Amino acid sequence: EAVVTAMRAHVDDHGVQAEGCGALRNLTNAPPEIKTRAWNAGVVQVLVAAMRGYLQNVHVQGEACAALRIMIMNRSQEDKLVAWKAGVIEVVVAAARGYVDNEPIQARACGVLDSVVNDDTERARAGAAGAVEVVVEASLQHAGSVDVQLLAYSGLAKMIYGSAANQTRAVEAGILDAAVAAMRAHPGNATVQLRVCVAMNHLLPVLCCPAHGNTTLTRRALTAGVLECVYAALKAHHGDDAVATQASDLMRRLQSSA
Repeated sequence: EAVVTAMRAHVDDHGVQAEGCGALRNLTNAPPEIKTRAWNAGVVQVLVAAMRGYLQNVHVQGEACAALRIMIMNRSQEDKLVAWKAGVIEVVVAAARGYVDNEPIQARACGVLDSVVNDDTERARAGAAGAVEVVVEASLQHAGSVDVQLLAYSGLAKMIYGSAANQTRAVEAGILDAAVAAMRAHPGNATVQLRVCVAMNHLLPVLCCPAHGNTTLTRRALTAGVLECVYAALKAHHGDDAVATQASDLMRRLQSSA
């Protein structure tokens, strides 16, 4: 509460804002009641204000993104609505766009987006704000980062599920190439393989829908190497039931729509 109060009182002091964001990030392992007190004191609002006011300050952006994810994770839908209204999605998208080459910021931004999207309304707002594109870009730019890939595909699966608009945004942003790069970069990581397959299974309605160019998009998926990556995932993780199920489903869908 003291940190939130200090940040609110010293909006024009970049030092206070940076230190405050760092202090709030350190609440990762704090008891739930401490996080609740910070939430009730307006922690989301001050973090959003800091990110808006100091877009050029990499420390503020990185620490604030990390703190936002910590604060938003496991909150109720009602609380997440508060975060949405405060402008969380917009400032996080701005941070991701402003620091494309910064791996920690990309991972943290993907983590926040993964935490706040759960229903159709949130999917629509995230898509309109450019969240799909920045997450795909994060995956493309940081194919070698396990953290980025895990958080990117967890979030993408949520954002494109049942949303034709977001599915189209993902395809146009390059998700096919990004998915292949992620699977090739982390062949031994079952969780990366699983999350990419889940996201691609959610994407496949676009690939199979004549209105979106079934033949062209399916050819793009096959040409990008998706099928080969799925086969490799099945071979490498045949003992993992979750990977086997998702990869088998994806392989069947690609083959049937080819």
